[in-house]
Amino acid sequence: MNDIEKALVDLLSQSKAALTFEEIHKALLNLGINAQKKAVREALAGLIRSGIVIREPDYERKKMVFRIAEKH
Repeated sequence: MNDIEKALVDLLSQSKAALTFEEIHKALLNLGINAQKKAVREALAGLIRSGIVIREPDYERKKMVFRIAEKH
């Protein structure tokens, strides 16, 4: 797991609510992780494929959101 993936898992584990991609990217920047959006998207995709992160629709916000899987 690379640094971005570790930061994503920590961020999503600590978040009470599921986050949109923009919220995730902004939070990483606030934490001092200056990652390009493409790198964050690739890291998220890898975590989704691994079953660590879940991507689902949020119909109220009309966006896809990400959250940590229950088993992790």
